Amino acid sequence: KLMLVSVFDAKGFGEKALKAGYSAYLSKPVKQSQLLDTMANIMSESADDRSKINNDTLDHRAAETYAAEGNGDRKVNVLLVEDNPVNRELAVMQLEKMNFSVYTAENGKEALDAISKSVFELILMDGQMPVMDGYEAARAIRKLEATTGRHTPIIAMTANAMQGDREKCIAAGMDDYISKPVRLKNLKEVIERWI
Repeated sequence: KLMLVSVFDAKGFGEKALKAGYSAYLSKPVKQSQLLDTMANIMSESADDRSKINNDTLDHRAAETYAAEGNGDRKVNVLLVEDNPVNRELAVMQLEKMNFSVYTAENGKEALDAISKSVFELILMDGQMPVMDGYEAARAIRKLEATTGRHTPIIAMTANAMQGDREKCIAAGMDDYISKPVRLKNLKEVIERWI
């Protein structure tokens, strides 16, 4: 989805932008609340059209290859597990900027379904989700991996930056922790520690 933000605001310009393929148009200066509302509207529309991970399909976001130092042309598949559609879309955009192939799941159960069908080099997982939370999912993933000898790095993404959260994540089998809101620079630093 594309959103056009421009200082140019002539009559009919927004309509032309929509006809040209943009999902939304805002004229500068843009208030933070306007931007967030517009992004939420765009993402809620796409959430209805997007297929979720289930027993038959994976929502695959096409991307190029991860070009960071040391990874060359190797394709890196990342599973993003996040129940909030706005947070999920923002994280997808950040990961795609780093040229990852991004798959999404909305809860821990969908994450387990996804890893039973595909191999991921990295899992980014929210802690608090419906159906199965990130901590329970991480424990289940580690139990499955105990039979295969594989260890996929799991990075927790949590809004609770409180004392003891990192320890809770590690105890559940997660490898690292990043607090929300996730900044691109911080996300890149954490990911580069693991792949």
